[in-house]
Amino acid sequence: AVGLDVGSTLFEERAELRLGALLGQTRTQLDTGEPSLPESNEKESGLRAAFLWDTLDSRYVPRGGTRLALDLFSPQPALGADQSYRRLSGKWTGARSFGKNTLVGRVRLGTGLGGDMPFYDQFALGGFLELSGYENEQFRGNDVAFGALIFYRELATLTPPLGRGIYLGGSLEVGSIRDTVEILTESKTRFGSSLFLGADTWLGPTYLGLGIAGDGDATAYFLLGRP
Repeated sequence: AVGLDVGSTLFEERAELRLGALLGQTRTQLDTGEPSLPESNEKESGLRAAFLWDTLDSRYVPRGGTRLALDLFSPQPALGADQSYRRLSGKWTGARSFGKNTLVGRVRLGTGLGGDMPFYDQFALGGFLELSGYENEQFRGNDVAFGALIFYRELATLTPPLGRGIYLGGSLEVGSIRDTVEILTESKTRFGSSLFLGADTWLGPTYLGLGIAGDGDATAYFLLGRP
């Protein structure tokens, strides 16, 4: 994909607004998984709009601030797209600290605005801190609603440029995926939780954790960066 945006920073550079066009091509081939999924080679070119407000002091292990990201993408046959649909998503993160303790809230919403999206562009859930205990992006659908509450306590500080700190924490998560076809995912609400030891380093976030899914399955994680 190749895109071009025009836009501006707003509110003393705490926010930005973008409008643009994207030219793209998507090729999908089945390796393993649901045999009814189609293989395809489709043009996916269209218009996009995005708004970002960001005052977080760290994107991955914040101790304060707020981040709101809104994104709308609409492939257009007039620009050469093989399918026409709309994909609207929003993500909010808020963090507040009390001494060495931090509480982080996350909300993620997405919709196809009543239409069906191709499976490769559907919203995905599953994985560490996004329904912990399930596989990465195990669930897909045209509509998503997700919320998480994360608590962590700073155990030690790191000296720059190594990073910011080492933390012990846990999370409670709930998410709902809705899909009209339900080839990949049964439409229902699911729960996840985790316990983790994490560090905010110059290489990115590092986690050693245990995720427990709402159906009782457990998954161990070692992550350098976000999947």
